[in-house]
Amino acid sequence: MEESVQMIHALKASLEEEGSSLFLYQYTKNGEIIAEARENRIPLVSLNTNFEEEDFFYKDGHWNESGCKKVAHQFYQIITKYNLVPDTYKPDFINN
Repeated sequence: MEESVQMIHALKASLEEEGSSLFLYQYTKNGEIIAEARENRIPLVSLNTNFEEEDFFYKDGHWNESGCKKVAHQFYQIITKYNLVPDTYKPDFINN
């Protein structure tokens, strides 16, 4: 875990030098990563919540259309909350 946290800090610093931002997501809940993200103001989406059985394909467990919509919504909330997309890349309907 310590190595993962060090990698997160190094990547965050490197991206900031380039004028970019770090964005984390996790498939399984990890309290240490959640705490690290909060402490360092790193946007984080936990992809282990808000899902129900009907959000997955029965045979292989991957998200189906319903599950993908939930994932997209979670990403959209974080991306807009932290203003991670410059206005020049946003469609007009988002800028207005």
